[in-house]
Amino acid sequence: MISDCILDKPLDMAPSRRSSDEVLLGVLASRHDADNAVHIFLVNSIASLNAGGGSYPNGSPEPASFVQWYGNDHANGRAWAHELGHLMELDHVEIDYSNEKQASQRVKNLMVKGLSAGSDLTSQQISTAKGSKLVKRFSG
Repeated sequence: MISDCILDKPLDMAPSRRSSDEVLLGVLASRHDADNAVHIFLVNSIASLNAGGGSYPNGSPEPASFVQWYGNDHANGRAWAHELGHLMELDHVEIDYSNEKQASQRVKNLMVKGLSAGSDLTSQQISTAKGSKLVKRFSG
């Protein structure tokens, strides 16, 4: 359950620095004191970024990710869940579209790259997430 959500003042970054996902996340993380939380930042769209989001499970000072605002609650929720999956040590799922059977099975997976509508996880992905450092950290 989310107990804190903080709206922050606009971030002023030089345009030349806006093309690096890691730099963006580093700047966002530097805006608060280190704590024992996981930080997921929702940011306005930045055209020059490489991805719609980025996650750093071993980030310093804490695990963190960002999601760019897509202007659609469903797309943002899916992107947020996808990045949380990365924080729980899940990798991207690749799809070979020339293999129709494989593509039809994988296209609905949460960890497919890009703007997909997938939300499914395999039993292996669930097992990996349950065994991740992040889940163990918060499971008592």
